[in-house]
Amino acid sequence: MLTIPDALAAKRALGPEWASWLDGLGRLASEMMDAWELEPDGDPLHGETALVLPVRDAVGACEVVGGLYRRLHVPAPPTVPELAPHVARWLSALDAVGRDVPAPPRFVQQALRAGGALLADAPRRVLHGDLHPGNVLAGRREPWLAIDPKGFAGDPCYEPGPLLWNSWDAALATGDPGGAVRERFYAVVDAAGLDERRCRDWVVVRAMIAVSWEVEDAARAARPLDASQRDRITRAVTVAKAMQAVAP
Repeated sequence: MLTIPDALAAKRALGPEWASWLDGLGRLASEMMDAWELEPDGDPLHGETALVLPVRDAVGACEVVGGLYRRLHVPAPPTVPELAPHVARWLSALDAVGRDVPAPPRFVQQALRAGGALLADAPRRVLHGDLHPGNVLAGRREPWLAIDPKGFAGDPCYEPGPLLWNSWDAALATGDPGGAVRERFYAVVDAAGLDERRCRDWVVVRAMIAVSWEVEDAARAARPLDASQRDRITRAVTVAKAMQAVAP
């Protein structure tokens, strides 16, 4: 929930009606931003009786992330660990669970085929690994700063997945989550100058690997998939399905 500026929050002292309005204001603003698929773009401002939120739309946020990709994807020094062995292990685990994966078999097979091909000719660039608006901060020395990198070397086209399945409530609020996913996909790919086909294939690979992780976590705990895991699986499958409409 958004934080109300202190000077506006101080108006709580004016009486119970003010206090009640302020109690719901942050939640209401957060709900409206999700519904309109907006991202914060600076500190909240206020007037005497209003909250003013500088915002950036989801496509704009994707363009910011795409610009950061361009700067981050430099040739990787030898000391940066390779992503490829991790992906190979994850694909092997996906293949092992096979029919137990609660996703369309064609998506699983697509991920297994594409994953092997992508690893066979992957470049070696510095990757963030989990870059989405939640891992981008406004800065002073730079307009935007990427935080919490995973720190691998590999194919830059591996990157866009997390950007597509984060802020999922906003995608659902559009009434067409698949269309919202594709809009984000094209925005970030164009802004970063990435290969559309490779990015599409990596998104499907990462989505199906994410599904297999949910299955493995439930198996380790000796229990069925819980509601939150089923929700994450639905999200991953929806993203993979959205990628089927991206031209091969």
